[in-house]
Amino acid sequence: MTLSAPARGQILVNECCKILWIGSDGRLCPYEPIADVEMHDLLVKVAGEPAVVGLQPKGDFKLDRMGQVRATVETSTFTPSRFSYIVVMDFRKELLGLGPYIWILRADEFARVVPLTKWGYRFSASPRPKPKKDKYHKWRFQPLELAAVVETALEQIRVEGLRRPLPSARADVIAARRSLGLPASIR
Repeated sequence: MTLSAPARGQILVNECCKILWIGSDGRLCPYEPIADVEMHDLLVKVAGEPAVVGLQPKGDFKLDRMGQVRATVETSTFTPSRFSYIVVMDFRKELLGLGPYIWILRADEFARVVPLTKWGYRFSASPRPKPKKDKYHKWRFQPLELAAVVETALEQIRVEGLRRPLPSARADVIAARRSLGLPASIR
């Protein structure tokens, strides 16, 4: 019996969570959305901070016949956002863990650089270190570096956007809408 696609996907999500918790010493808080309406398998934030980054882990449990790590992202399950990442993972069944590299591409970049086929976006890269020959080398990381990439993204959002707490009281919401140039009405 082989593992189902949802089971394999959950294992990849679990690997991401493990990396995020360990790699950030517990600062990052990953959450699985109840409904996958924005095509994120994982949402990550820093405890106590409002900013969130979405992750969509993809990968396979074996190399293909050419020795490549591969992943397919179906267009129906993909949103090419500037605020989320596709994480291609080289899961090795025999190790019960990841190979030496993962690829972390911002979702809009993924849509730009990965070939689109009738099956969806088809990612394929060598797990061996050949940076000059690998067109995805700019996005190749060691697995534990995922935490640093996500922490960097969240800090950038914190510093360059979301400079103050999100408004919740009616007057604060109206004031925030005015300052953003939006209609003051919240109805």
